[in-house]
Amino acid sequence: MANADQCDVVCRGSYRLGTACGNCRRCCESLVRLVRELVDESPCHYDHHGSCQSHSLHVRPCPHETAKYVITTATRKHHISGLEC
Repeated sequence: MANADQCDVVCRGSYRLGTACGNCRRCCESLVRLVRELVDESPCHYDHHGSCQSHSLHVRPCPHETAKYVITTATRKHHISGLEC
């Protein structure tokens, strides 16, 4: 895993949009793994006020729903390696 000093690297130069240097990529992979461990996989159920009853949260979208979307996007669209949804 990359340390805090490596995470301060600014990607410049010939990198295409949506790609990152090796240090940034490793940081992203670590963050996705961490979020995946913390997210509750149970589906969200919203009441008529927009509160998520499954997770007792009063915001919509529920952070768990957002986290699942981020994990899916990172693994499929951005090809973060070694992670399966």
